[in-house]
Amino acid sequence: MYMTNNDLWAVMKLKYPDLEGGRDYLMACKIPNEGFEQQEHAYIFRWNVATVAEPSQADLEAYWTANMSAVLAAQIAEAFRVERDRRLIEADALVETAIDKGDAQAERAARDYRQALRDVPQQPDFPETVDWPLLPQ
Repeated sequence: MYMTNNDLWAVMKLKYPDLEGGRDYLMACKIPNEGFEQQEHAYIFRWNVATVAEPSQADLEAYWTANMSAVLAAQIAEAFRVERDRRLIEADALVETAIDKGDAQAERAARDYRQALRDVPQQPDFPETVDWPLLPQ
């Protein structure tokens, strides 16, 4: 089993929460010429942070192995945040539509729904359990 880019992303988020992928570092994973099965661990191929020492590949792999459950939880949390963000875009449209129609009750319901979506990551069992707010009628 090899550390994927998603695994490495989660490792970096856990180990270096103040760093941003794509800005502070770039990740890669070699793809074989034939087939699509990963044959090596994902790795950092460019480190752009002068104030933080670049972690070794061995350190990243050791952290990944020792913290598999936290890495998985970070990946699940990110997937839920992506879904939450998709729903927020829809909620913004609901608010704007209610404003355009002059429907104060629908606007309040849409704004409450949007706030409930923003609060999803603060739910007590997030990311193990997510209770999605109901779309207003």
